[in-house]
Amino acid sequence: MKDTIQFFFSWFGSKYKETKIIYPFLKLDNINTIVEPFCGSCGFSYYLFKNKELNNIKYHLNDFDKQLILFLNDIKSDGTKKYIDYYNINVEKYIKNKNDWQTLVKIHDNLNEYFIYSHLRGRGNMKDIRRNHINDDRFINVEKFIRMNDTILTNKDYTEILKKYHNKKNVLIFLDPPYFDSFNSMYMGMKGKTQIDNTQMYINILNFLKTCKCQCMMILNDCALFRYLFSEYIVHTYDKIYQSTKRHVKHIIIYKI
Repeated sequence: MKDTIQFFFSWFGSKYKETKIIYPFLKLDNINTIVEPFCGSCGFSYYLFKNKELNNIKYHLNDFDKQLILFLNDIKSDGTKKYIDYYNINVEKYIKNKNDWQTLVKIHDNLNEYFIYSHLRGRGNMKDIRRNHINDDRFINVEKFIRMNDTILTNKDYTEILKKYHNKKNVLIFLDPPYFDSFNSMYMGMKGKTQIDNTQMYINILNFLKTCKCQCMMILNDCALFRYLFSEYIVHTYDKIYQSTKRHVKHIIIYKI
């Protein structure tokens, strides 16, 4: 059966579809835990759970977006029905009044409205609404994934996650950090329109790769600097088209086994 939804959210930079390209490079025979320090929509882990039936291992999903982790923890405890009901009752007023919809990005204390905004935000100017209402069936597999007993959900700095799993041989860490030259105010949790300097992050990750005992895979936008820094770990390059802008880019797969 074809997916009708990737995840709960239309998430900027989701790796759900790209994991089809990434998967052949993975060496998962001895892996019992998959960790995403920058989980976002959890696209990588959810793809493995949904399409490769990797449901007998532990997933650790972490993100700096506190509201996202609060939402996922609530889903883990109580499921999705209350959010779906709220969405179906209220979504049309946000679609009709774009100003109301735009204010949702500023809301950090209402999980219902967080869900509405996050579910709609990938639809650009809101003119391309093919389905205003959603039903429980669309979220069955996602809910199963989040509600697995072993799924860990945390809101910590990525460095704490790397430290926790540094010496664990049966762990795969999947890194999808904010890109070096991206306009990062698009990410949930960023305030205003200030571009973020992430350069220390890549230095930290490079030092981690040099010493860690776990497996570690990372996806980055292709550029000369990253090819220089991570040259010994690059295993593949692939093309990507961002659906919202139709912009063509190249990504590199970095893999420390």
